[in-house]
Amino acid sequence: MKKDKLIGIIIPVYNVEQYIRQCLDSILEQDYQNYIVLLVDDGSTDLSVNAIEEYLKKDKRFVLIKKSNGGLSSALNAGINYFYQLEKDNLKIDYLIFLDGDDYWDKNCLSQCVCNMEGVQAVWFDYRYIFDGIKPYDNDCTRMDYLGYKKEQIITPMDFFKRVFITKEWHAFAKMGMINFDFLKSIKLEFKEGLFLEDHLFGVIFFASSHKIKVLPLKLYNYRIRANSLCNYNKNKNSTFMPAYFHKKYNSILYDQKKYDELGSKLTIGLELEKFIYDYPNKKINFLIKNFLIEYYFQESSELLLFPVDPLDYSSNLLNRPSVSAKRIIKESLEYRIGYVCKNIRNFTKCFNLLKNANQKSNYDLTVCTDYQESLKLKNHLNFILGKNIIMIYNKIERLFILLYPLIFIYSYCEFIFKKKYKPIANNLNKIDNISFAKFNDLLKMVEITISKYIHQYNDAVCLDLNVKEGFLLEELKHYNIKIYGYEYNEYFYFTLIAKYANYNNIFLSKELVINHEISLESLDYTTNDDGYGIYIDDDSLEERKCIFLENIFNKYQHIFILSIYLDFYNYKILSQIFKNEKKILYIICFVDKFFKESEEFKKIYNQFKHKNIFFIDYSEMKNKGKK
Repeated sequence: MKKDKLIGIIIPVYNVEQYIRQCLDSILEQDYQNYIVLLVDDGSTDLSVNAIEEYLKKDKRFVLIKKSNGGLSSALNAGINYFYQLEKDNLKIDYLIFLDGDDYWDKNCLSQCVCNMEGVQAVWFDYRYIFDGIKPYDNDCTRMDYLGYKKEQIITPMDFFKRVFITKEWHAFAKMGMINFDFLKSIKLEFKEGLFLEDHLFGVIFFASSHKIKVLPLKLYNYRIRANSLCNYNKNKNSTFMPAYFHKKYNSILYDQKKYDELGSKLTIGLELEKFIYDYPNKKINFLIKNFLIEYYFQESSELLLFPVDPLDYSSNLLNRPSVSAKRIIKESLEYRIGYVCKNIRNFTKCFNLLKNANQKSNYDLTVCTDYQESLKLKNHLNFILGKNIIMIYNKIERLFILLYPLIFIYSYCEFIFKKKYKPIANNLNKIDNISFAKFNDLLKMVEITISKYIHQYNDAVCLDLNVKEGFLLEELKHYNIKIYGYEYNEYFYFTLIAKYANYNNIFLSKELVINHEISLESLDYTTNDDGYGIYIDDDSLEERKCIFLENIFNKYQHIFILSIYLDFYNYKILSQIFKNEKKILYIICFVDKFFKESEEFKKIYNQFKHKNIFFIDYSEMKNKGKK
């Protein structure tokens, strides 16, 4: 392990006098000692600074800067900018790492990271929970656990966002990783200030901007969960511990400042990710981020539409946005909550207090939500029906409400039974396009008959496989007396195929990438499977990549029995050029990428070409079910 790499350690500090010594001692005990420790005091009102000053006297590697309270992101950015400034003074760090003032490391944290930083933009390691004064979680799984990374490996952004999309798990990254400082500077990434969940936005953009990330599934970080910490503040109903910037932000006008801040931050993350993918060149990763992460954050922030006071005007960014969840809004509505309290808790006092203090905005249009039709089922739930009737009677005849309360129960239950028995058949306004995929084995039977019939008539005919991948088509056609030309740019697949079909004189394989003028090279997928566990393959630079234009391939051959293509985000526009030469081709087979098949682009292609001599095959289903 190289000992010459200088690490910059940033520790944001806010009222952690009880914990800061354990934090700093864990740094002094590291088995890698080439570092600078920058402590950023964010306006602490306790004795945190006094404790820190003890370490400043003992060790010159410890540095303290003070600033007015501006939140965690502000403190982290102050630390990053400090190290930028150091470069001007000819003191340059190689790697950057963050540590919260109430957390601490295992003694081998830095050494494990440094020895794994070669050739990657970051090392991502795991953590363990330390529960301090609160009940431990029932489930103590970490982000790495949820995403299913169990082995040490190098991943690409494509690997990672496939994994996020499949598992439907959000991502956060900042503290649990070591970062290449030059890379961070090159992408000009900082933390969004004033944002709770700051590591969510930072983590997604950092991983998407990187080239390689080392996954190190070792629990090296001790993550303290305590009652009065920002990470736990949404579960703590006492807002007195909140930092000054938080109270200044809202001026104490909200009935639930903490909830509002959390939801507003999720909305902001969604909006910032929309901006990010607008300029991000990889269409496949864009799709994965947009169709899970962005939708997740918008749906999570849907409750903002229910807040009676919206000082930061978040709702204007949510109204009429299809990705807002109608189901979530209904479940968080006053009607549903009151119905739940009355039906399940049966506490009249709590129900009456909810009604008395009801303060909820309801001028939102659910019909624009993509899940609107599905959400209508919730309005037939007994919770909603009961809550709706309770609110209606309370608003009309408050004085008689207590007397009528039992009758409301009976009436609501009868209405619930009636709707359950005679529920109308709802029109499905969001009907999914009727896409029908061909069965590979059925297609092969037809191909076999056709080749047998025409092979003597067109003895110069060939089969073209423009993206061989695992070689499903080659495997079925290898015994026919017909020449097969396969192209595969992914080196892992290419060398596997070369070894497998070396003894077949009718199979000719090329490592060229088939392109045309409309192809999106930025969206090339160099991974080896669709579960996010792909074996990492170094992709060549675009200048070194050997390409062949599709028009040059068509100029070589007059008759093509089968043309096969793996339809993905990078090459879907190539179909238009293929159909300009359709008179040469008997059958066109499109193996459709697992993620591309869910995109709007594929739906348009399917509707445009479905009546031609083309067969769409669900590639992932064929792999999973043995090419049925």
